[in-house]
Formats: sequence, structure tokens, C-alpha cells
Amino acid sequence: MEGKVCIVTGGAMGLGLADAVALSREGARVVITDVNTEAGRRAVEEMGRGVKFVAHDVTREDQWENLVDQVMSEFGRIDVLVNNAGIIAETEIESTDLDTWRKVNAVSVEGTFLGCKHVIKAMRTLADDPDFRGSIINMSSVCAIVGFPTIVAYAAAKSAILGLTRTVAAHCHVNALPIRCNAILPGNMDTPMVRSFVGDAVASVSSMGTAADIGEAVLYLADDRSRYLNGAEIVIDNGIRTVGRI
Repeated sequence: MEGKVCIVTGGAMGLGLADAVALSREGARVVITDVNTEAGRRAVEEMGRGVKFVAHDVTREDQWENLVDQVMSEFGRIDVLVNNAGIIAETEIESTDLDTWRKVNAVSVEGTFLGCKHVIKAMRTLADDPDFRGSIINMSSVCAIVGFPTIVAYAAAKSAILGLTRTVAAHCHVNALPIRCNAILPGNMDTPMVRSFVGDAVASVSSMGTAADIGEAVLYLADDRSRYLNGAEIVIDNGIRTVGRI
């Protein structure tokens, strides 16, 4: 990852922070973005050199344009985008109001769409470089493939990300762009967001994964060792999908 430039959205804590740590550890220059400016700046202070924080709302197209312009101006390239930003709401289909539905989908789906759209445009300018190989990594969830009745908006959003991932991969392939797009589907990982949903008592069980488990998968997909993996969905859930519950 030496010399590569990576953007990680929602990178101030949880899975996004673990992704940023893994990429930085292997020599990448990492740009963390998040709406949580305090946590983002704290993460950069803790991680040290080679990491930058940018306050960024993934639902705002103008902020995506500014972010991409800023990174390209400062570093001259974007090699990896990790679309990690997402929020969850605990509601069933009959109790979910439209505002909640739209908010969850705006962050996860629209944020991922905008990231792919604008970063692909930037990566396209590097396509003539024979050494350039772009990688877009979209964070979905095992909830996209396992029915879970109390998080309807979240499950729907994470399902949409799978279709978007396959479409982006196909787009880059048919246009001969050296850009891959893959999705990761985490299961029950011990993160602040999961703890807020399932509670500390459940979140402390030994069968849960850690954010670092996802960071290692992100590192693999970002690296050229996964150069032939495109449009794929990597499930990291300790087999919970096989029993149909979290």
C-alpha cells in the first residue's frame, strides 16, 4: 500500500476507523471523513503521520465534489475508496416513518452512490498509468442477505449497496477502466453502532467479531493481491447467516 491514497468515509470510529488503521499500517496515505469532527480529529492525532481528517457529509454532493478536488489537489491521485459511512434505526416495517427510511437510505445508499460517482471520475484521469489499479470497497451487511425484522430501513439500504456494487463493477469492466468494486458484508461486529443496537451485554459475547477483522478484509481488497476480484460480496459473519439470525 506504499504510496497509495485512500479515502475512508465514516472513518472516525468503529469499522471505518479500523479500516483506516489497517491501510495506514501498510503505508497508505489515508483521508478519514466523517460528520463527527471531534472523533475524526482525535483519530488522526492517535494514528499520527500519513492520516488526514476532512469533515464530510456523504449525503451532500457538493461536499463529495469538494473532497475529491481537495484530495486530488493535495495528493494527485485516489487509489482506494472505502464507502463505510452508514447509520442504523431500530424500526419494523409497520412502525418505520418515511423520514427515518429516507435518512438511513440517504447516508448508506446515496452516500455510497455519490462516492462511487465522483471517485470514479477522478480515478478515470489516472487510467492511462499502467501501474494504476483503483479499488472501491462498499460496506454492506449480512442483514442484506438475512431477514431481520427490526431494522427494515438498514437492511434495505445495505441490500441496495449490493446491486450498486455489481453495477459499478460492470461499468468499470465494460469501459476498460482499471477500477474494481467489491462489497463486504459484516455480521455482528463489536462496534459502537452495534452496541447501541444490541446492548453491551450482548455485544460482549466472545462470538462477536472485531472491527479489526473487517479492516483486514478491506486491506486485502485494497491491495493488488485481490486484482482479479471484482463485483464480489465477501461475507464476514462467523456463519450467522446459516442460522438465519444475529
